Amino acid sequence: MVGPIATIDAGTGALTVLGFQLQARAHTRVVDQTGEGESVMSAQDLQVGDIVAATGTYGGTPALLITESIARLPQQDPQVSTHRFGRAEPAINVLGRPILTSDATRWDQCGTVAPATRLFVDDAYIDSVAIGLSPLAVDPLEAAWVSIYDDSC
Repeated sequence: MVGPIATIDAGTGALTVLGFQLQARAHTRVVDQTGEGESVMSAQDLQVGDIVAATGTYGGTPALLITESIARLPQQDPQVSTHRFGRAEPAINVLGRPILTSDATRWDQCGTVAPATRLFVDDAYIDSVAIGLSPLAVDPLEAAWVSIYDDSC
């Protein structure tokens, strides 16, 4: 997941990014990649507005990600990439939260233009999806583009 930090909970240190709650654990790796190279930092050094990339696992509550790593990044458009998702046309559910698709959403499979039916209708195995969001992502989240990855990529 890549996006700007909207809020930081003063009590728990949880970050809100794209409406998802990111909860760091004691062993969560936090790094700064905004300059040359990568430097280790503390989660307490992160600020509202910072662009971060986070990886982790579903926390058992809708929109909760228990983070394994958080990286502060230079400016980037928001996106979500996942191996675990639900399909409920026109939405893709990630961590229990819907991301809406529309006729304006651009679709590709392994870099080649593909129809939305590839995700919502076809029964073929899909390994993962990457979902690009508007730079001004708001609720409800809407997909600008969706990339589908499977065994043929």
